[in-house]
Amino acid sequence: MPTSLRTLVSTKNDTIVGPSENDLEQGKIWVYTPATSVTPNIFRWCPPGGQAGTVVIEMWGGGGGGSRMCCCGFGMPGNAGAYVKKSFTITAAESCSAFVCGCIEAHSATRNPANLCDSGCGPRAFGCWFRSSTTGNNGCLCAQGGRSGISFCSTGSSAWCCYLAAGYCGTGPVNANCGLICNITSTLQIACGYGGDVNCCGHFSCIRWFGCNANAACCTTAYIPGPSGIISEKGVVLEVFHEYTNEFSEYSGTGRHQQMYMQNAVSRKPAGGIPFVSCWNSNRGCGCYEQWGCTSMSPPGFGGHNAVFEAGVRDNGMQGGNAAVKIKFIAS
Repeated sequence: MPTSLRTLVSTKNDTIVGPSENDLEQGKIWVYTPATSVTPNIFRWCPPGGQAGTVVIEMWGGGGGGSRMCCCGFGMPGNAGAYVKKSFTITAAESCSAFVCGCIEAHSATRNPANLCDSGCGPRAFGCWFRSSTTGNNGCLCAQGGRSGISFCSTGSSAWCCYLAAGYCGTGPVNANCGLICNITSTLQIACGYGGDVNCCGHFSCIRWFGCNANAACCTTAYIPGPSGIISEKGVVLEVFHEYTNEFSEYSGTGRHQQMYMQNAVSRKPAGGIPFVSCWNSNRGCGCYEQWGCTSMSPPGFGGHNAVFEAGVRDNGMQGGNAAVKIKFIAS
């Protein structure tokens, strides 16, 4: 039987450029993130008029960042934001009156990156969906923001001992200065989500000190979490090693570039490289200026890298990812 032209072209195309994408999401997608860093950002979404279909709402709370520190000490990474997901169907008649509205906080609405030691929680995403006036067909969703990583000022105390004394959960010590500390206490809990068919709490960050001396940053590893629903169904944890200094960052800038590269490595579509955030000699990143604390360089909900100790140099921890809302409409 003769082969059709369509089949021949399709076969040749697969040979040259590879097979066609066959797992794209269905429907049409809208995404909302903060437009400014000053006030909460209001959104209102309506489905295409006259169409029946399925509405899928996803929300991510913003990630907590690392807090600013002056001159000497140590810091903790921020926690991931919460994730919620809600699905419901609408009829053609309902599509004319159904809508979703809410607000997405900006980072400065809930935290000040200029604050020493404690930057507060990451921003929240909040919204309500209205299908009809019938009781039970409406509801609200909320995804809380992750807690920031608190920084301590110290000239020689063990970081592990300081956090443990402040009530943070941890294991160890391996010796007087070694151990694992996680960003959670009996009063500082993880971010949670409410109102969805799926409600996932944000993961907490950790940091491990391996010793050498009381607060040597080159002997630490940060465990920085990402939220559920982006990289994977249950989230992700990035294991970031600190270096004393290298060709692209000063001591106080260590860890930021590594975190961004790892975020790309776990993604299905890696993109981006080292951002232009230079230090006093204009060629390497550092933590002494405010760009790291005032600009989100991570996907929504990701925790931010901790401040890193360097004598005589201020370090601004990395801001966590923004809060975000995603709405998908799949026509019947």
